[in-house]
Amino acid sequence: MSWRYRRHPALCYTVVGREAVVLHLATRRYFTVSETGLDILEALQAEETAETLTALLVARYDVTPQAAAESVQAFLDRCVGSELVLVESPTRVDHHAVLVPTPIARDISASRALSSGG
Repeated sequence: MSWRYRRHPALCYTVVGREAVVLHLATRRYFTVSETGLDILEALQAEETAETLTALLVARYDVTPQAAAESVQAFLDRCVGSELVLVESPTRVDHHAVLVPTPIARDISASRALSSGG
């Protein structure tokens, strides 16, 4: 079973050109993300695995599966650390998923976490 990710419900964003400004309403912190980062955040409206997100980027951009997987995982790690994304443990308790927000880093820039590959 794979880890599943979803966008934190307190996020809102606006698209500016080919990137987005993301505001976390609960922490009052904001971030910028690249076009591919925006693609990932939009996909995370529903729970997704890193593998599904990797396939999304490979289908949309000229990028190898390995490079996309590395970029997706790095972006997810930064987003989880900044509380932008929640992660669901692959371990289930009482047949219900457990979402674990994991605040790790406070001074992180989510901008330019991914390149568009083009």
